[in-house]
Amino acid sequence: MPQIVAHLFGGMELRDAQGRELIVETRKARALLAFLMVESGRWHTRERLAGLPWGERGETQARNSLNQALYEIRKLETVTSLEIVERETDRLRLRSASVDCDVHRFEALLSSDPMAAGALCMGRLLEGLDLAERDFTDWLSERRSEYQEALALALRALVRSSDGNKDLDTRIGAARHLIKLEPLDEEARRQLMELLAQSGNRAEAIRQYQVCADLLQEALGIKPAPETERLLERIKRTHGTSEAQTRLARDVRMELVDAPSPQDKPVVAVLPFANVSDDPGFAYFADGLAEDLIFSLSAFRWFRVLAQAATFRVRDADCSPADIQRTFGATHVVSGRVLRAGSRLRINIELVGCRTGRQLRAGRYDKALDDLFNVQDDLTRNVVAGIEPALEDSEMRRTLGRPPESLAAYELLLRGNWHLYRGSLQDQDEAKSCFEASLAKDSTYAGALAALAFVKYREAHADPVKKFAERLEDCRVTAAQALQLDPGDPRALRYYGGASCFLGEQDTALGAVTQSIELCPSYASAYSGLAQREEAKSVVKAAMDPDGDAPRRFRNLTQFILGRRKM
Repeated sequence: MPQIVAHLFGGMELRDAQGRELIVETRKARALLAFLMVESGRWHTRERLAGLPWGERGETQARNSLNQALYEIRKLETVTSLEIVERETDRLRLRSASVDCDVHRFEALLSSDPMAAGALCMGRLLEGLDLAERDFTDWLSERRSEYQEALALALRALVRSSDGNKDLDTRIGAARHLIKLEPLDEEARRQLMELLAQSGNRAEAIRQYQVCADLLQEALGIKPAPETERLLERIKRTHGTSEAQTRLARDVRMELVDAPSPQDKPVVAVLPFANVSDDPGFAYFADGLAEDLIFSLSAFRWFRVLAQAATFRVRDADCSPADIQRTFGATHVVSGRVLRAGSRLRINIELVGCRTGRQLRAGRYDKALDDLFNVQDDLTRNVVAGIEPALEDSEMRRTLGRPPESLAAYELLLRGNWHLYRGSLQDQDEAKSCFEASLAKDSTYAGALAALAFVKYREAHADPVKKFAERLEDCRVTAAQALQLDPGDPRALRYYGGASCFLGEQDTALGAVTQSIELCPSYASAYSGLAQREEAKSVVKAAMDPDGDAPRRFRNLTQFILGRRKM
């Protein structure tokens, strides 16, 4: 029978059998439905359910709030023609047959295929759905811990299995996943080193020791345990080579140095930065720093930078530098970790050559949040220094954008971008509110104006029946304001050009979009703007024909837009 597909790891997302997103309007109604999904298979009293998201209210008010939330779920049942919640006088439960939930699949796979179970954990359970109510918070924290511990236990069992070399790659993958869950688990790190050495990858085994030593020193101020030191020495001794083998290996490595041939440009892949803060909501900030770095590095013309849309697809995959090279053709990989502790911000960044797996540059930045904008400069300097040592300091400074005057404005921009790329209408509204709040903090912030122009462009195309031309003109005015403050903002140029395209000003559109690509060659949306201009020229010209009747012109334009969106 048709089911609702529910993803609860990494945030809550609901879709119907046709893949269309389903919306539960209020946050606490979503929390109630999520609780019923996780705790499916048994009945829950209405008293218990009312006390979870509404525990701070009186009994009567909490009951009323529960009924309102159930009414929202009832609307979802009407839309999908499914019974989602079974109701009795004093108790409720999820009708499990109506919902295909990743949590249930995770639980089923834990014993039979821990790696597949781990692949379902695309982030923490119900990320972003934390509530202030203590009962709900305690329940959610307990479930998150249980799932992580259960996965870690299953992965450890897989790592320790001894079914021969045919399973070595699987065991290495399990060990990598385990240390991703628990980076300071020194025993898991030793197991990974041992397995890598058995596979013949001695260099990576030794590198894992160094990663372990750096993490322990950074987080705890201690050195690796004696067992880890002894394992390192054993790997070096057992897997030693003769002098002739060493010469041969040196000759082979000369072909793998991270300097491309003169006719090739380096290709840099900036991966999403990992948020290792206690606050999962700080993920938007880590994503924003990585996105800023992509835009900054794209200004340099002697190497290429992969677009965010490409590298952010491997956010939760356990990819080695060699995997990134095979997938994207990259020569260098930039990765980082972001930790926020009170008013301090710590960023660890690493530049690795894909061909050799060697670390070319590493840096740690421990700064007060009010000194945040110097971090972006430092990140760009270190990455570029690993690729082009002769780069002049003045040239680097010229390409870096002007930071906003207010830290709060910058943080609101990053939060808005995080919502914007999630794609739902509700997130788009949240993004717009963030961008407007950012401008309230700093009215001269070009980045926030450009982002707001993006939202207005989306709004115009989301409902072209309502004041389409007026909305596009509003988008163009906002983008123009951003360009007055920062003529080199690629996003502002893209949407100034996009709005101009549909307003019939094709030459203006071409100039703006082309300039956007010149400034940021990895900006995929700007390339789509070029294609859009070519597609729109003839139709928009006909739609704007002053000799035709207005309803027909508007109908032609609307049909064109709707047709393009369906493709």
